[in-house]
Amino acid sequence: MRINARRVLRRALLLGFVFALVLAIPFVLYYRAETRSQEHIRLADKERVIRLAAEVIRHEMDAALSDLRLLANLYETRALLAGDTPANRLLLGQEALELLRQKRLYDQARFIGMDGREKVRVNFADGHPRIVAAADLQDKGARPYFEAAARLDPSRIHVSAFDLNVEHETVEVPYKPMIRFAMPVADGQGRKQGVLVLNYLGQRLLDRLAKVGGQPGTLWLLDARGYWLLGSAPEDAWGFMLPGREAQHLAARYPDLWREVARHDKGLHATGAYRVVFERIHPLRSEANAGDGRIATPADADSYHWILASWIPSEPLRAAQAALPHRLGMMYGILALFGFALAGGLSFLGDRNTALARLTENVIDKLPVLISYVDAEQRYRFNNLAYERMFGLSPGKLYGMSMRELLGEASYQEIKPFVEQALAGQPVAIERRLPYQTAGWRDVIVSYIPDIEPDGKVNGFFVLVSDVTPVKESERRERQRMQELAHVSRLAGLGEMASEIAHEVNQPLAAIAMYSSACLRTLGSADGHAQIGTWLEAINAQAKRASEVVRHLRRFVSRGDIQAGPVDLNQVAREVAGLMQFDADRHGAAIALDLAEGMPTLSAELILVEQVLFNLLRNALEALSRSAGPGHIVLRTGFDERLAWVEVEDNGPGVSDELGEAIFESFKTDKREGLGLGLAISRSIVEAHGGILAYVNNPEGGATFRCTLPRPASP
Repeated sequence: MRINARRVLRRALLLGFVFALVLAIPFVLYYRAETRSQEHIRLADKERVIRLAAEVIRHEMDAALSDLRLLANLYETRALLAGDTPANRLLLGQEALELLRQKRLYDQARFIGMDGREKVRVNFADGHPRIVAAADLQDKGARPYFEAAARLDPSRIHVSAFDLNVEHETVEVPYKPMIRFAMPVADGQGRKQGVLVLNYLGQRLLDRLAKVGGQPGTLWLLDARGYWLLGSAPEDAWGFMLPGREAQHLAARYPDLWREVARHDKGLHATGAYRVVFERIHPLRSEANAGDGRIATPADADSYHWILASWIPSEPLRAAQAALPHRLGMMYGILALFGFALAGGLSFLGDRNTALARLTENVIDKLPVLISYVDAEQRYRFNNLAYERMFGLSPGKLYGMSMRELLGEASYQEIKPFVEQALAGQPVAIERRLPYQTAGWRDVIVSYIPDIEPDGKVNGFFVLVSDVTPVKESERRERQRMQELAHVSRLAGLGEMASEIAHEVNQPLAAIAMYSSACLRTLGSADGHAQIGTWLEAINAQAKRASEVVRHLRRFVSRGDIQAGPVDLNQVAREVAGLMQFDADRHGAAIALDLAEGMPTLSAELILVEQVLFNLLRNALEALSRSAGPGHIVLRTGFDERLAWVEVEDNGPGVSDELGEAIFESFKTDKREGLGLGLAISRSIVEAHGGILAYVNNPEGGATFRCTLPRPASP
C-alpha cells in the first residue's frame, strides 16, 4: 500500500504544534501545584513526626504511672504501711530493686515517710540496682515533688516537672534528666503513711524522640515556659537550671514564634528562613480520663503540658523548588519531541487504519471458531464467516436475526437458561451436542461473555463457539479401547481359572449323570416311581446350577455396550465375589462381604466397574498365594455425601516399599508371573469415571485397595 509522504508530514507538523501548545498548559499548572505539594508534603511529614512523638511521650508516661500504681499495691508496700519495721522495709526494697532491674527505666525508687525522711531507697546505679543503707538515707521533706504529693489524696499522683536530677542541692553531673512520679499511700484506716516516688530516667524519652525526629535537631521539646528540653543543639537545653543558659528560651530567640505558640494549641509559623509546626500536648490527660475512681490518677493533668515543635529550614525547600523548572523543561522537551513523533505515527496510521481494519476482519473470519455479538434483545449484531460454514447463512443475512430463529426452537430452549444468565451479567461456559443446518450434529463448547458497562448495565454478550467434535470422537475411541482392554483382561483371568470353572461345571453334570443312571435302573420296578420323582427333581436342580454358572460366565466375558448407566456397587461386589469364589477355593482363601446399607446408585459403566473389582480381587488372591497361613479377603463398600467407594482388604504380604506407587504403572509388578497391566487398566478406568484408585498397607499386614467414585449431583 502506497503512503503519501507529503500529506503525512504536513499532518504530523500541524498535530505536533497543537500537541506542544496543549502540553505546555499542564506543565505550568503542574509546576505551581508541585511547589505547593512539596511544601505540603514536608509539613505533613512534620505533623506525622509530632503525632508519633506525642504517642511516644504518652506511652512512656503511662508506663511510669502504671509501674507506680503496681508498686503501691504490692503486698510488701501494704505490709510496710501496716507496720514500719526493718524487715518490712527490706521486703519493699527488694521488690523495688527487682522492678528497677527488669524495667531499666528508673533511676530511683523510694518510700518517704510523711516527715520527709526516706525509709526505703533503691538506686539504679548504672544498671546494677542496690538498696541504699539506712545511714545514707536523706531528708527530702523540702523537695517540691514531696510537698506536692504529700498534700494529695491517696487517689491522686503528682508528676514533677521535667528537669535535671539534683543531689545534695547540686545538679548531678553528668546531667541526668528526670521526671518524678510521686503518690501518697495510706494504711487500712485511710491514714497517709508516706509517699512512693519513682524517678523516671528522662534521657530514654529524649533519645526516643530524637530517633522519631529523624534529622538531628529538627524535633524540639519545650516545657510550658518555653525552655528547651530537647533542642536543635545540646547547649540549648535546661536553660532554667544551668547557669549561663538563661537566654536559651524560645521567647528570647524567636519572639514571634513564641507569641504564636502561646496563643494557639497547634499551628504553623512560617517566615522566609524557616517554618515550624508546633503542638501543645498534655501527656497526662489520657490517664486522667481513664480513671474510674478505683485507681490513682494524675493531678493537674489539664495544666501539665509540653510543646512539641518540628523545625523546617526553608533553604532545602527552595533548592528543591529551584531544580524543578530545569527538570520540567527537560521533560517538556522530551514529551514535545515525542508528541511530534506521535503525530507522525498517527498520520501514518491514519492512512493504514482502513487496511488494518480489513486485515482484522479477515483474521476473525478465518478463525475456526464461531464469534458473534448478541445484544440485550438476543439479536445478532456481528458474526464471523465461521457461521456461514456452520449455518449456511452469510453475516449480512444473520445481522438482526434472533437466536431463536437461527438455532431453532429445540436448541434455543436448551440454551435459553444460559442466555438469561449471561444477560444477568454472569459469564457462562457450557458443553453441548447441537444440530447445525449445514454441519449437522456437532459437539461444541459455548462461552457467553457479558458486555457490562461500568455502571453494571449489560448491553449484550459475546459468543465463542468451539467445535470439539474430533476431540469427543477421540475420547469415545479411547473409552472403546479401554473396554476392549478390560475384556481381554477378563478373558485372560478366566483362562487362568479354567480348571476351577470346569470343576464347578463338572460337579452338577456328574450329579445329573448319576441321578439319570439311577432312574434307568429303577424304571423296571413298580415301587421305584416315587424315588424316580425325587431323582428327577435333583437332576433339574443340578441342571439349573450348571446353567447359572455358564450364564454368569457368558455375561462376564461379553463385550457389552459402552454407556453410563445405574450401577449398584453392592450388587457388583456380590457377583464378582461369587465369580471369584472358584479361585478363592483353590487358594484356600475366604471372601467376606461387608456391604453398606442404603448404598446409592452410581452413574458409571457397569462392565468397566466390574473389571476393576475383578482385577483387585485377583491381585488379592495372588498376594495370598505368596503368604503362609489362611488367607482372608474382605470386600467392603461405603459412601458419604459426595463419594461412594469399594475396598478390597487382604492379609497378604502387602505392597513392597520398592514398588510403591509404581504398582499402578504398566508392566510394573512384583509377581513372578503376569504382565502388570491389571492395576494400570483399573486406575485408567477409575480416573475416566472421575474417581481415585489408591492403596495403603495395613498395620497388621496385607494391603487395602480403595476405589472411590463420585456420586451423581442431586437434581
